[in-house]
Amino acid sequence: MNRIPVLAAIGLFALTGAALAATDAPSRKPGYWEMTTVAPMIGKKTTNVCIGAKDDIVTPENSGECSPPKVTPAGGETIVDVVCANAAGKQTISTVLTGDFKTGYKAIVKTGYKAIVKMTFDPAPWENRQDGRHDRRQIPHGGVPQIAP
Repeated sequence: MNRIPVLAAIGLFALTGAALAATDAPSRKPGYWEMTTVAPMIGKKTTNVCIGAKDDIVTPENSGECSPPKVTPAGGETIVDVVCANAAGKQTISTVLTGDFKTGYKAIVKTGYKAIVKMTFDPAPWENRQDGRHDRRQIPHGGVPQIAP
């Protein structure tokens, strides 16, 4: 048996797996995070959040059915695009992420929304900025993410 094609196939498989892993959306380190968000509708707001092992940094809760994230590395940034739809409409979310996601990160999130039912207006696209800083406290409740007091 000629081992060169087998070794080449294994090497190609390893490279493909590494390439796929490199295109995953970043995940924050589990634990407490201090999150500061600046957005037109809420101003500046700082909250403490408990992040679990199954972190989804790019898709908001209750977003409906969402496309798989399209992840594009761009220098020191990661751009993640996702489209979510529910009974009320469809939102397009584009997020630019930087940081190590273990001690801190920054995000710029741009969201556009298209209602299924015609309203007197469709909301204009909006942008919010997030800064996250890991707090080093342990997660209570068996690692279940919850808003911390």
